[in-house]
Amino acid sequence: MTALVVQALSVSAPTWLPGPTGLVISGLMVGGTFTAVVALSMYCGRQLAPHAASAALGALTACYGVGQILGPVVTARLLESSGSFAPGLLGAAAALIGAAVLLVPLGKVRF
Repeated sequence: MTALVVQALSVSAPTWLPGPTGLVISGLMVGGTFTAVVALSMYCGRQLAPHAASAALGALTACYGVGQILGPVVTARLLESSGSFAPGLLGAAAALIGAAVLLVPLGKVRF
């Protein structure tokens, strides 16, 4: 959950810290959390579905792929209508916060 919240802050950094500074901070923080989020997701998938780990990992990968396809499409549409990347970045940050919220029920699960 923490990694997803940090990633949400990272993605939105250029909206609240404009210019090269925001872009560099965003790049460093997203890069720093990206691998952790993927690795932790795979670990949790295996722990939550030990007898169907392949299916769980496949589902996680498919969901991630859908996001990778839809994110740029939605962001491009928002850019066309607003003239700014801010709505797309904030939408991506909101999706990451939503993902973190979905993990709340697992907060008491010990891996």
